[in-house]
Amino acid sequence: GAARNNTATTIEERIITGIRLGYKINKWVNLSYNFGSNSTNLSRDEITQEFSRAADGLGRIIEDHYGSNELQSTFIASVNPKLGNNFTLDFKLGNDINQRTSKRQTNTGKDFVVPKIYNLKNTVTQSFDDDSKYKRRIVGFFADATLGYTNFAFINVSARNDHTSTLPYKNASDYYPGVSGSLGWTDALKLKNNWLDYGKIRAGWVKVGNDAPPNNGQDIFVINQNFLGQPSTSLGSQTIDPNLTPEFTKELEGGFDLSLFKHRVDIDFTIYRKITTNLIYAIDVPTTTRYTRFHTNLRTISNKGLEIALTARRVVTNNFSWEI
Repeated sequence: GAARNNTATTIEERIITGIRLGYKINKWVNLSYNFGSNSTNLSRDEITQEFSRAADGLGRIIEDHYGSNELQSTFIASVNPKLGNNFTLDFKLGNDINQRTSKRQTNTGKDFVVPKIYNLKNTVTQSFDDDSKYKRRIVGFFADATLGYTNFAFINVSARNDHTSTLPYKNASDYYPGVSGSLGWTDALKLKNNWLDYGKIRAGWVKVGNDAPPNNGQDIFVINQNFLGQPSTSLGSQTIDPNLTPEFTKELEGGFDLSLFKHRVDIDFTIYRKITTNLIYAIDVPTTTRYTRFHTNLRTISNKGLEIALTARRVVTNNFSWEI
C-alpha cells in the first residue's frame, strides 16, 4: 500500500558549541566574553512510488536539504566600585553580535526510468524548486547601571544601540533607553512583624525595537530556472518602503510584591501598558506595479492590563512543601 511504499525519511543533525572567558583586572573591574554557535542540518527524502495517485502515477523523489547556523558573541566589562557603606553601583558596558544564516535546496525528480531505484539521476525530468540563502546580522552596544542604597532601594538606567542588516541603511541604527526602580519599603521602614515579612514596590519604563526579516533592506533579484542551459534573473515580487524603520515597543509597568505569614502567602501584582508602533507589514499591491507585496510600517497595537499571582504554601516542613 501507499503507506508502506510511499516514504519520507528525515535526518537531523544539531551541533551546539560554546566558550566562556573571564578576566578579573582588580577588585572592582571584571571582563567576560561568551561565544556560542548553534548549527542545524536537516535532510529529507520523500519518495512516491510509481502508479500512486500522487505525481500522476509516474513516481517522484523530492530531496530537501536545509541548514541553519546562529552565532552569538557577547562581551561585557563590569565595574563595581565601592561607594561607602550604604551605596552600591553595578555598571556594565558591552557589545552583542548576533548572526543567523540559513540555506535551503529542494530538488524534485519525476518519472522513474528504472523502477525502485530512487535517485534523482534515475528520473526523466528534474526541477530545482528552491535554492535560497539568507543572512541576518545585528550588532549592538549597550550600557547598564544599577545604583543601590542599603540593599532595599534600587534604580536602574539602561541604553542600547543596535545596527541591523535587514533595514534600509539610513534607518538601520536605533537607540533604546530604559529606566526602572524598586523600593523594599518593609526594610526601609522596618515594618516586619509576625504577619508581614516583606513588601516591595516597583516601576519601570522601557523602549525596545524589532527589525525586519532578511532581504527587507532593498529590492532584490531572484535567479530563475535555467532555460536551454542558460540562467536568468528577474526582479523579486516584493518591494520595500525606502523609509522602512524598526518596530518600536514602549512599555510602562508598575506593581508591588508582598510576602505574608512567614512566607506562606506571596502576592505579586503588576499593571502595565504596552504600545507597539511602526509594525512591519506586507501589503498586497496590484500586479500592474510589477510587484505583489509592499513592505512598510503601518500599524499601532496597544495592550494594557494587570496580572495578579497568589502563591499559598499550605504545608511547609524540613523535607516537604505544598504550594498552591
